[in-house]
Amino acid sequence: MASNKLLLNLGPNILPIIDMHKRLLKCCLRVDEELLDCDQPIPGMELKVERLLRLFPYHSRYIVAPDVASLELNAAIQSIEVAGLRAGGRPAGLLDPVTFLRDNIQSNRAFKLLPLCWSQLVRVARDEGAFRPLDPEDDGRSNMFPLHLCSSVLCSYDASQKGLKQDFGCPLILTFSEALPYFPGKVYHLVLEMLSRFVKDPPSDWTSLPTSLRTFVVAVEFLLHRLALDETDSSRGIIHLSLTAAVEWIYDQTFSLQESPAVVKVLEDILTTELILECSEELRQNKLTYGTIRAYRRCMTISPSACSSVRGLQSILDFMTTNWVHPWFSDERQADDTCLMLANLLANHVFAAYAVFLVNRCLEFFGNHLFDVASTPVISQYIAGISAMLHGSEGGIDTATLQQHIDHLHEPHHLFLACTILASRTPGDVPTDRHAIYTDITTLLRFRPQDTAWDQCHTKLRDLVGKDDAGFFAQQCLWQIGVLREMTVQEIQVAQDRIKYVVEVVDGFFDRGVDISVSRQPFPCQRWFFLQLLIQVTYKSIRPLIGRVLGWRFSRKPPGLAR
Repeated sequence: MASNKLLLNLGPNILPIIDMHKRLLKCCLRVDEELLDCDQPIPGMELKVERLLRLFPYHSRYIVAPDVASLELNAAIQSIEVAGLRAGGRPAGLLDPVTFLRDNIQSNRAFKLLPLCWSQLVRVARDEGAFRPLDPEDDGRSNMFPLHLCSSVLCSYDASQKGLKQDFGCPLILTFSEALPYFPGKVYHLVLEMLSRFVKDPPSDWTSLPTSLRTFVVAVEFLLHRLALDETDSSRGIIHLSLTAAVEWIYDQTFSLQESPAVVKVLEDILTTELILECSEELRQNKLTYGTIRAYRRCMTISPSACSSVRGLQSILDFMTTNWVHPWFSDERQADDTCLMLANLLANHVFAAYAVFLVNRCLEFFGNHLFDVASTPVISQYIAGISAMLHGSEGGIDTATLQQHIDHLHEPHHLFLACTILASRTPGDVPTDRHAIYTDITTLLRFRPQDTAWDQCHTKLRDLVGKDDAGFFAQQCLWQIGVLREMTVQEIQVAQDRIKYVVEVVDGFFDRGVDISVSRQPFPCQRWFFLQLLIQVTYKSIRPLIGRVLGWRFSRKPPGLAR
């Protein structure tokens, strides 16, 4: 069936068709017995009336829906525009398109129409005031229309991205949520006008953002507003499903530098409202929390400049510190993803990242708990970033704040933790990246080489590989696919050699004449590795290298420290 839009495109040639449409429709209608200024379908002509109105939804009088169980006919009647009558002039007692639309867009209803019919119904309901602006201070919870509307809008983004099965004039009948991707532009701007007041503190460039993105933001913010109210279980279920669809869509997108801040703020608002901290079966079943964390980390990795507040970062770090030793957190690479995000923000000199690092005492946390090699680049980028900004590199941190970070690093135990973390790269990573260790330790030394904390740190490092005689390392464990196991002899040797190399770097720095960078001989364990490789040894000889792929986590707990 052709759409009325195609008919209108005929221009003057449409007039004979309109005359024929009027005559055919008039033959199918009679004057209503109660509302004399309205018409009613003649019994037996209901299907013809529906098809005629679907083809061209115009008539000179209102039409009263007959007492027949035909939602399609009712939809066609509600979608007509009455010639010469203003919107809102509908006789009292007559079902209006606003009520009809509100009653039938709910996701739990199986009511289906053609996309063309839904579009026409939305247009007529708009003229009747269905989308007038709402006030957050006077938002009645009994009004479910905006909630179902936002749910349909958020679910439409993924469908629009995947592509439509047929064109707008297709004979496919769909629910409102399914049909919305066929005419998003006709709904998005209505939702934007209706709910714009629910966006608190919009960005300065708000009006220059694409309409589709602004509509997405206002829909999410409205649902979060409703979630904060004492909603029923059914409402919470709808909101959770809709927000889950929203964050899954965000995860699959790549936003521009202009768009990213608005998206990040949405994710931060969801995190602060719905975050479940404890790793549990509840979290695994809560796709909203899990999806929001994934989407936020990805946005921060791709667009670090979009991070302008500590709210989201604080939530992510709370989640990380609560679940650091949980097997689920390790097995699903949560530590890797979180540390990668934090390291990337530090590398880009994002002020919020340095603020949460200090407030949450991340250095102490990484050093005093189950060690994960993913924390090494975090400490490395933290030190490198401070050095770069201290020497005039672009960054948003003033000198006084940088000095606070340097003070923090030079607390004696913190200095020791930093050195051991920087030395403890991936177990079995052969050959060890000596250059990275040398660069990190030297950068740290140059902050305050005369600080007395270095004397204590140097002594602790020597004790760790001297007097201990490998006893400390023998007590450590590795995560391997959810199981803690003891370190092998070769892995202990790797760990000892790295600490020894750090001591050499420190000694060489203060001796001012010893070259301990990358020109010296490899660690003994490296020579052993190359020898084994040359003679084609068994799996056991390359087991540490495989650990890098399997995701081992190295457990290091300095003496006297709580785990």
